[in-house]
Amino acid sequence: MANENGFIEKRVSERVAAKIQVRFEAIPDDQAERLIHERSYKDLTQPMPANTRPLKDVMTVVTENISVGGLKLVGDKPFEEGHTLSVELILPQMPMPIKALAMVVRADRNRNDEGRYTAGLRFLAINKDDVARVERYVAMLKRASIEKKNLQS
Repeated sequence: MANENGFIEKRVSERVAAKIQVRFEAIPDDQAERLIHERSYKDLTQPMPANTRPLKDVMTVVTENISVGGLKLVGDKPFEEGHTLSVELILPQMPMPIKALAMVVRADRNRNDEGRYTAGLRFLAINKDDVARVERYVAMLKRASIEKKNLQS
């Protein structure tokens, strides 16, 4: 189905506008491959597997939008398409960050109108509890957006 700009929407999950703090670091392909293929990573009921190290060389950016399938980041430095990132999302009113592996599937090499760089990330691995937390957050933002539109009309 075409969106309002006439483009075919390729995303599976609905996204909503959101400004969320995100910490991330690029990780080597071999480490990403190992984590992605561990059964416990996706079926985890704990926050993260024991063999995952805390983020060290982190950058902190914000999101422009989010869905259960991924997010769009906005930062001061360019992103590299194809890089795998270990990400931590700090959702408002949630004490534990959401941790996931994500791939940069689109990276703008030019600064936007605000002088910042953007990148589209697709989640590669995220535990079920964190997917549910993202779903609840997206639903909450969607409800708030609908209520705001209803109040304006």
